[in-house]
Amino acid sequence: MRALKTVKITEDEKDYLSREEGVLKLLKTPEGYRAGIFLIEDPDSCEREYLEKVYNRCIDEPLTIAETEHLLIREFAASDAKALYEIIKEPEVMQFAEYPDDDFDTFTDKLESYRIAYRYFDCGMWGMFLKESGKLIGTCGINYASVDGEQVLELGYFISSQYSGKGYTFEAAKSAVDVAFKMPGQDRVYARVRRDNARSVRLLERLGFRFVKQLKDKKGFDLYEIKNGKSQEIMPDDAF
Repeated sequence: MRALKTVKITEDEKDYLSREEGVLKLLKTPEGYRAGIFLIEDPDSCEREYLEKVYNRCIDEPLTIAETEHLLIREFAASDAKALYEIIKEPEVMQFAEYPDDDFDTFTDKLESYRIAYRYFDCGMWGMFLKESGKLIGTCGINYASVDGEQVLELGYFISSQYSGKGYTFEAAKSAVDVAFKMPGQDRVYARVRRDNARSVRLLERLGFRFVKQLKDKKGFDLYEIKNGKSQEIMPDDAF
């Protein structure tokens, strides 16, 4: 994360829109203080860590979400598009990841919408990068989704077939669940999985998810949930 030198409050929109390295500018408005697309109602109550997060997202600097034993989990940058596109085009990934058959340009636009969503929701699908090499090997994260008319957090993930079976998905998914439970007011996380995806079902069960119900769709999805404090701390006997 870049060093945040100062926070500047201004009523001049031209000054607010101008760029200064290391400066987070807040535009004073009747509704509060604006920073990019953020609205900060009371900047005096904001901790430095939060202001740095706002600043980095305003300049499109991807944030590191978590580190595990083998992985660095961070937000996607525009430069990750090609590597991620190659992963989702793997037959083993497309079988269950439910990605449409987009061309690269369409996919790039979609990835940009994911990156914009980080700012709005403070969560999303993140990249799984090997710490040793920095290589992107998959994606894992949490999104807001509608379940029975209620907005909830949902876990999602997929990994390149080249790296499946090594425990990486378990590490990333467990970390994502831990992040979800640190968000205010979140006491459970859901996951939707095709019931014919046996490896993914076993992964959810090892994480502590429990079956809720079969969903009424044509693709055979089941709904699972985990409540706060129920995640398991051990690695599975069979890696994912």
